[in-house]
Amino acid sequence: MASHPVSQTGTLRGFMSKDNTVRASVVVMTDLVQQLCEIQEMSPSSSVALGRLLVASVLVSSQLKEDQAISFQISGSEEIKKIYAHAQYDGLCRGFISERQAALAVENNKISLKPLIGEGYFVAMTYIPKQKQPQVSQIELQSGEIGEDVAYYLNQSCQIPCLLSLALKIGKGGQVTAAGGVLIELMPGHTEATLSAIEEHHKNSASLSNLIEENKDFKALLDNHAGCIEFREVRSHSVNYGCTCSREKAEQSLFLLSVNDFVEILASQESLNVDCEMCGLNYSFEFDEINLIYKKSGKAQIH
Repeated sequence: MASHPVSQTGTLRGFMSKDNTVRASVVVMTDLVQQLCEIQEMSPSSSVALGRLLVASVLVSSQLKEDQAISFQISGSEEIKKIYAHAQYDGLCRGFISERQAALAVENNKISLKPLIGEGYFVAMTYIPKQKQPQVSQIELQSGEIGEDVAYYLNQSCQIPCLLSLALKIGKGGQVTAAGGVLIELMPGHTEATLSAIEEHHKNSASLSNLIEENKDFKALLDNHAGCIEFREVRSHSVNYGCTCSREKAEQSLFLLSVNDFVEILASQESLNVDCEMCGLNYSFEFDEINLIYKKSGKAQIH
């Protein structure tokens, strides 16, 4: 199997309050997101869009049960038509954006996604072992800024009171200098006082992007949002990019080419490169291989 280009990793840590009424996940995956965006040659806006959704999927998947996974998809009406992210409980993730060079939209000196995504839908698909079909939830986009949309999904569709903070910072050179997030969920038995304390502390919290950029530890990132609640660490694992592409899948995609496409490619006598939209890995097919696929497809007119 080919080695996928995204080799950088991140780290996720899970926490539980001492009274077991609040759980939290904190992830930092700056290097992973930066390498992915660099390989796929993304603009700053595209990097922010995909980075936020990928971070959100990793955080939410960490709160699932072992062996479960979740996929998020945003369908927009403006320039960015589709953003997709998938993450497993163990931290394996992958993502894709339809427009890698989305234009720059700025509001209050920050990149704004709303003008680029517009109206649309947010779809969550939860994969549970032994179930043939995933559990699907769909909501209308609330802001298009992704963080608010994921939080709304958790509160409305999953009935989970939560606080979600996503950080994706772009440096002056266009590179990702901070990528991570904090997810705090209130468990059964929590008090209104705990909820109020978290909400009040969050209003005065420092910029999560800046704290990640300054290499603050995970406990500091959590305390920045949760305040004086006492937590204990309950899990820690790496976050890895795990694309499922293969040469076999790339070959199968060629069977979808039209007759005119096959004729044009074969007439050029050149090899054909198929790039994976998830990781950027390239699969090359020579003339003889393309010709054989053309014949196997049943579209070739053999005389």
